[in-house]
Amino acid sequence: MEKELSNTRSSVGKLEDKLAQASSEIHKGNHIIEKLDGELRGSKQRSKQRSEAVKVLEKRLADKDGELARLADTLSSERSRLTDRDSSIKRLESELKRAQDKAEEQDKALKSNQEVIQWLNDQLNET
Repeated sequence: MEKELSNTRSSVGKLEDKLAQASSEIHKGNHIIEKLDGELRGSKQRSKQRSEAVKVLEKRLADKDGELARLADTLSSERSRLTDRDSSIKRLESELKRAQDKAEEQDKALKSNQEVIQWLNDQLNET
């Protein structure tokens, strides 16, 4: 019976050692789980911050796209105005050239008429 008791105590001692080892392993596992849980929370927080930063950047990009579209419209409008102004300048230059040609022609006619009047006056005065 003492032998059985001794064997049982030995078995209990071995089981207690295994229990202590298992408890130690569980403790280590729990520590690792807590560490990983902390890292996961940190990763989630960093991910959330990055997501918010991406949203801010996307909004800025959308704002810049809107501004770019507005500027493109303004540029198109200004180009159209410039084209209209160039057409007006060419039309006015053409009108000016015609007016100058007409004025030159009228000056020639006036000079010719003055010469005829002078000749007629000379003819009247001679007689």
